[in-house]
Amino acid sequence: MVARGARPIGNADAVPPGAPRWGSEWKKAYTHAFQNGTFIFNQGTSFSHDECYLDLDPEYTDANGDPLIRVTFDNNENDRRIAKFTEDKAVEIGKAMGAKIVNGFDTAAVNYGPYLPYNNHTISGALMGLDPKTSVLNRYQQSWNVHNVFVLGASSFPNNAGYNPTSTIGALSLWTAKSIIDQYVAKPGPMVGMPA
Repeated sequence: MVARGARPIGNADAVPPGAPRWGSEWKKAYTHAFQNGTFIFNQGTSFSHDECYLDLDPEYTDANGDPLIRVTFDNNENDRRIAKFTEDKAVEIGKAMGAKIVNGFDTAAVNYGPYLPYNNHTISGALMGLDPKTSVLNRYQQSWNVHNVFVLGASSFPNNAGYNPTSTIGALSLWTAKSIIDQYVAKPGPMVGMPA
């Protein structure tokens, strides 16, 4: 669970069911809910699966006429079950805390694509791994095929573990930058031996 902080507009959903949706009575209900309510934020994940992939778009191109990357993504049944499980746990925790009103999110009724509650850090696309047959990048975030290309960011992860990936991205970026300075600049080339 993550503390979301005081978000005056985002927290407007905390107004209890049955409260007016506008006007002075809504303001009173919102003020009370804002000062006395909270959210229990839960987040699942979307593991890698064959139905989600990147390819070159057959129709759309960039300014140079090169095809754009196309993302094909949808939550599968496992993603939906993870979202439902975490949502049910959040409701259970809210009730155990003694909350007077606990509203869950109906995960079955809505398909937000990558935003199924709450998995909005869809990543991957240039996987890091030990073998160029199954990955794009080596452990230094260096392309297996083009040694002077380094890809920094969450595209090297197969999926998001549930927390924001920013700290891990930062750590890997520092690792890569240090490796480029200490190793690659002195001897350009693959920083990891190619498997036989």
